[in-house]
Amino acid sequence: MVKRFSDQSKQLILNVFNYFHNLSAEKDAIVLEQNVVSQAAEALGISERSIYRLRKPTKSDSEFTAAMSDNIRQMKTRVDSVILNSLREIIYKMYAAEQHVTLKSLHDRFTEECPDCPCSIRSISTWIKKIGFRLKNSSNRLFLTEQPCIQFKRLSFLRKYLLHKETKLYTPVFIDETWVYSKGGCRKSWQDGQSGSTSKKKGDGCRYIVLHAGNENGFIENASLIFKSNTKSGDYHDNMNQDNFEKWFKSQLIPNLEGPSVIIMDNASYHCRLKEAIPNRNWTKEKLRNWLQEKCINFPSNGMKDELWKIISVNLPEKNYHLDQYAEENGHIVLRLPPYHCQYNAIEMVWSQCKRFYDKIINKTKSSPEDVVNAWNISLQQVTAAQWKNYVIHTEKVIEEAWEVEKRVDSSDTLPLIISNTSEDSETSDDDFSD
Repeated sequence: MVKRFSDQSKQLILNVFNYFHNLSAEKDAIVLEQNVVSQAAEALGISERSIYRLRKPTKSDSEFTAAMSDNIRQMKTRVDSVILNSLREIIYKMYAAEQHVTLKSLHDRFTEECPDCPCSIRSISTWIKKIGFRLKNSSNRLFLTEQPCIQFKRLSFLRKYLLHKETKLYTPVFIDETWVYSKGGCRKSWQDGQSGSTSKKKGDGCRYIVLHAGNENGFIENASLIFKSNTKSGDYHDNMNQDNFEKWFKSQLIPNLEGPSVIIMDNASYHCRLKEAIPNRNWTKEKLRNWLQEKCINFPSNGMKDELWKIISVNLPEKNYHLDQYAEENGHIVLRLPPYHCQYNAIEMVWSQCKRFYDKIINKTKSSPEDVVNAWNISLQQVTAAQWKNYVIHTEKVIEEAWEVEKRVDSSDTLPLIISNTSEDSETSDDDFSD
């Protein structure tokens, strides 16, 4: 791969070359370019080829960035959950249609359905691994299959959601956290590919974490929360913590639910405080022994750690979450989304609408904390009850279609997904698919 130097480094290298060239010219009438290049390369600690290359006219850094292909620019950007979920839906559509799915055919289909998100086949390979697919050996061929734990959680979610919809005893309520910036989040500008039209964003300002809930009747009254982030992490999950979320859940969400509700939320760590810690293989031997003693389970006094774990593994209790119990005590049910399936949460589409409106109006203000809060509250008011109902209907349609696909897959008694692949980076074990 050719090493690219900055404009400043390039100028420094050329200055060193010119210095040796002028020095040699003063001594000899005839200057051999090869000797000068060798001297400069040795002094700078770079290859002679780099000096020859840098002496040729090249693009500046800004011109190089402007001319960068869309594929390379896309690979350099952080992929969001919307893209990943779109990719998953395309995969299952192809499988349900009994199409032969390869990385090439998947890339072609993704490019066709998502033209605003150009990417390479390598990106597709990276993304499908990110959403829970791994390479496994099967019949001397390589296959890309979904982790069973994710498949089982999806099946459980779909079955429970549709059961609640059929009985109509609980109203679905969708909750989620997201973020906005004090200077908006616009990322696009009109450009003609030349350096003169390339603009750089001056910064997004401070980040604010927002949290809300809603159902087919609109946002839950008095359930809005917005606060300024106090970290510089790239992930808004790092700015929300268990105490903040549980306080909001108990003081703003539950008291404002009008009737029995099934609360849809993801599996963020601060959503999942356990009533009782569940042992795992990472526990020390002493902790495992203490747990067995508390549960009055017999074990050999001189048993080694693997022997203790074997006894514990057949006595593990189910996970009981603190918020699940609190919701049940107040007449509600918590239903957790399977990992990487935010398309089953209707509020994701609400966030998209709110952020578009917020970005339009925040730029007309001074971006003070008061301006941010006011602009966000106005943005929330733009989402009508009718729009909320349409988002919920769309989400339920996605869930119903996913359930039909799962039934067809189950009736054929095949793996949920098989993608042919010719790469050799296949190394998995049963442990990779444990829950």
